[in-house]
Amino acid sequence: MSWTVIGVFAAGVYGLRVLGVTALGAIVERRLGSVVSLLPVTLFSALVVVMTFEQAGELVLDGRLAGVAAGAVAAWRKASMVVVVLVAMAVTAGLRLVV
Repeated sequence: MSWTVIGVFAAGVYGLRVLGVTALGAIVERRLGSVVSLLPVTLFSALVVVMTFEQAGELVLDGRLAGVAAGAVAAWRKASMVVVVLVAMAVTAGLRLVV
């Protein structure tokens, strides 16, 4: 997945939102509202995956993977967003320090 694809999808999501609110109103919201509301989450997840596993066009498994996993566990345990980010940063930094 490239930045261009992510940008096109993001523009499409927000374009659909503008179209739904301005031109088609309640009809679009009623039919596509649930899908459109899930697309930003999907785009953010794709961005996290690309930033975690890709470097210079190649698959990389390093401390970032452990950091994202630790952050996911913290989020699963219903920690606040600040704690989730701090846990992920600490685990990634710790592994980079050791390796």
